[in-house]
Amino acid sequence: MVVQVALASLLAWTCFCRLALTSARTLREIRWSIWFLGTVAGLVLGAPLLPLLDAAFTWPPGTTPAAIWLLLLLAIVMVQVSTSRHWRHGTPPSFRKEG
Repeated sequence: MVVQVALASLLAWTCFCRLALTSARTLREIRWSIWFLGTVAGLVLGAPLLPLLDAAFTWPPGTTPAAIWLLLLLAIVMVQVSTSRHWRHGTPPSFRKEG
């Protein structure tokens, strides 16, 4: 669970940082996919503790249900699809090494 919390925190933070750099000029699907990924990262972060806070969450404490992991996969796919336009003609220039 420690690794899950650490990685989910890092993912949520990187999504927050990217969203902080976006504006109305950023493509809507990019903003939405980053927002969704960050939101799901927060859910992955909190899921192991939710059963301790409310009995309505019926999974065992310290675990994360498969449905939440599937949401994380969906969020990753959304980011991949929304950014795919930048890969249409190969690796984007900003991702290339110099020289």
